[in-house]
Amino acid sequence: MHYYIDGYNLLFRTAWKSHSQSLEKGRSDLIHELDRKAKLCRLNITVIFDAPLQTEELKRGHFHSLEIIFTAYGQTADDYIISYFETKKSLHHATLVSSDKRLQHRVQALGAKTEPVEQFLSWLEKKSRKKRVYVKEVKVAPKVASKTTPKTEIAVPVDTEKLPPLSDLVRWEELFRKRITS
Repeated sequence: MHYYIDGYNLLFRTAWKSHSQSLEKGRSDLIHELDRKAKLCRLNITVIFDAPLQTEELKRGHFHSLEIIFTAYGQTADDYIISYFETKKSLHHATLVSSDKRLQHRVQALGAKTEPVEQFLSWLEKKSRKKRVYVKEVKVAPKVASKTTPKTEIAVPVDTEKLPPLSDLVRWEELFRKRITS
């Protein structure tokens, strides 16, 4: 599954709005956190941000596990998302993450799946928590110090009176070896 995330919709629905940090800092923190979880859960994620005031063309790049897109001058993230989904031949592996109802309806009309931000974040948190627990529980086999076979000790019972006589043990050993070699 490939997740296409309406970047500012996600950012404004997270804890960023309650903090006094700048928009750039909030966006950077969001990208870092999404990247960490995408890497851990092995997810394909593209985050689309509005950049309506920039004077350049669309900017597309990668930040580790994420694809990041800043829209072109005068284009909103919603416009980009709609035009992108309109050009896709197969949408059964694509999910839009946005709580914008209007955008959700337009993308669903094209045949794609949508997921509200809150639902996606809840699912992502559970999935990444399970992955973290799994990674912590994996145990690495201890390294052997040398390639020689370790010596084994034979435990001898305290009550040696119940053992057969040594001559019987030697005879049984000889019989056993004859059976193995024949």
